[in-house]
Amino acid sequence: MRALTRRVENYKRRETTLQREVAEAETLVKAERERGGDGNPVDLASEATQWMDALGKMRGAGREHPNFNSRGEIDVAYENARGRTDDILDEQQKDMLRAFRARLFDRQQELAALRARRDEKAASWIGRVRQLESDNDYAKETTCTLQRNSSTLMARNRELRRKNGEGGKARKALVDQLVLSKRCRATLREELQQLEEDLATASQPRLARARAPPPTYVNEPVRGAAAAKRLRDELSATRKALGEWRERHGACTRLSADLQHLLWTFCQRVRGTIDAETKGALERPRPSTANLQRPSTAPTKAPPRAKSAGLGARGPPAKVKTHDLDLQLRVVHQLAKLAFPEPPDLLAAVRGAPAPGWGAPGGAGPGNAEAPAAKPRAFVAPPVSRLGGLRAASARPGGDARAPRPGARGAAARPRPATARPVTR
Repeated sequence: MRALTRRVENYKRRETTLQREVAEAETLVKAERERGGDGNPVDLASEATQWMDALGKMRGAGREHPNFNSRGEIDVAYENARGRTDDILDEQQKDMLRAFRARLFDRQQELAALRARRDEKAASWIGRVRQLESDNDYAKETTCTLQRNSSTLMARNRELRRKNGEGGKARKALVDQLVLSKRCRATLREELQQLEEDLATASQPRLARARAPPPTYVNEPVRGAAAAKRLRDELSATRKALGEWRERHGACTRLSADLQHLLWTFCQRVRGTIDAETKGALERPRPSTANLQRPSTAPTKAPPRAKSAGLGARGPPAKVKTHDLDLQLRVVHQLAKLAFPEPPDLLAAVRGAPAPGWGAPGGAGPGNAEAPAAKPRAFVAPPVSRLGGLRAASARPGGDARAPRPGARGAAARPRPATARPVTR
């Protein structure tokens, strides 16, 4: 770049020198033409000598040039000088053109670099846009997945809430039974206290008649303590059995819910099949009477299905299929009733009283030790009205029922028996 600048300066300096020399020569030629050849020859010779000296300096010849007085030589020298000037100008133009091309190439290189940088920036922005698009797609997929999981969890939450409500109802029924058992325990305590009072009142006249108490009356408090201990043991055993029944109730409830749902679904499908077959049988066109009354030369055999069904050759098979499905549905309902019978009374089962279907002869339960262990069944708590009648329904082995305390809720006032027998399991 520095060499190019130096060459440009040299060319400019040479151009200035040549322009000045050309201007001086043109001035001399113009003055000679204005003069028209008139004047002093000495002056003309001196001027010509000066002009030729200047021209000789340009050409390097000086005054010793043989044709310095020739005007044609002056014109030739002028033309040569002009040609050299044109050559110098052409070279200068070429140099300037080369310099311009060099600068243009530099500018093109800079422009290409700018374009490359711009393309790099555009490529980086395009990459960022593509990355953001992929991130957006991933976020959309994640959102869809989370929405599906949320809907699944919401359905699961509703199912758990429903089961929680059913468990709450069962718990409420068990609490009612527990309250009833507590009332029965309070009644037993009152009866025990009454027995102790009766024993005390019965022993006072005998102690008044006899100075020394007989040995038989000494053991009366011991008998009362033994009865109280027996009642306490029975109460603890009843509590333990009630806890076991509660645990069984939870497992049986879950199993029964699944089985009931399965049977209900099966019944619905069978009912839908029956309805579809019935509708198809009603919509199916009946055979014409002409085809039935047409005489036939050879006897025809009825289809085996019609014979087995007892409907003859004209019996519609759709009706037979519908009848079979209806019978199957009835069998399924009977199986459902056998699989899910009426739940037993827990308090009666714990006390040992025979309940229908539970603890009865030939049935499974705590009242029948010889029966095989039955599978756990679903337990549905009885209503409160039924719980109120448990006390009256539970009878003693001797035939005399235990009477509730006077004013007790859910039981009628009955006369207290003269003697109360202990509860045996």
